[in-house]
Amino acid sequence: MAGSGTEDAELTIGPPVAGDGGRIWEVANAAGGLDVNTSYAYVLWVRDFAATTAVAREGDRIGAYCTGYLRPDAPDTYFVWQVAVHPDYRRRGLGLAVLQELVERTGASALEATVTPGNTASQRLFAAFAEARGATLTTSPLFSADDFPDEHDPEDLIRITPI
Repeated sequence: MAGSGTEDAELTIGPPVAGDGGRIWEVANAAGGLDVNTSYAYVLWVRDFAATTAVAREGDRIGAYCTGYLRPDAPDTYFVWQVAVHPDYRRRGLGLAVLQELVERTGASALEATVTPGNTASQRLFAAFAEARGATLTTSPLFSADDFPDEHDPEDLIRITPI
């Protein structure tokens, strides 16, 4: 990453800190393919859900993140809201690394996410995660396009257990 000023910075993975919301929003925009929320949503997320969020940090840059939460009705299940890797950090295993860090930190025994049928990158990521954990991945329809008030693809539920 010549010219970035982070050539000698060590890559670390852990919870976000105050000020990371804007950086996460920038990664969401750069990653492509996400339903990007407002910058305010990411700033607020870091404040309220840092314990269930992970960032891969190199110096002052965030290369990847995963936002999610433990489901209130199933507190042993970690639900992935978004996972994204900045294009400059792809092909380094960071999507898988932030997922691994979160399940270890939260102690979840199951992981869930929704993925549109055409999102092969996310499907591959979750399949790799399940394989790495020796877990079973199941996919089932969750939301149809008719469930959304705007134009939106259907969302399938991916469930990985036990993790």
